[in-house]
Amino acid sequence: TSSEVTQQLVISEQTEKKIDTAREGYRPTAYRASILYFLLADLARVDPMYQFSLDSYVALFNISLDKSTPSADLQERLKNLNNYHTEFVYRSTCRALFE
Repeated sequence: TSSEVTQQLVISEQTEKKIDTAREGYRPTAYRASILYFLLADLARVDPMYQFSLDSYVALFNISLDKSTPSADLQERLKNLNNYHTEFVYRSTCRALFE
């Protein structure tokens, strides 16, 4: 019936707002991750041998998402994720450069 459709539409809009709010909360981490990626991409300017693919970077980021310390508090979660990811990218890059 139309009332059910209307009710589902309202629920859908509420869910969309929750998702948008959650996504915006992670924007600072996305910004930091993009800076790290472009730093790695610019290493190819130093030496063409220092090339890192977007796929490999996304894999590093996914590992960071899985292995960083979770927290119910968003700010704490972002801090944990940023710290873990920055160190993980650093260690992975050092290992790749010195192999």
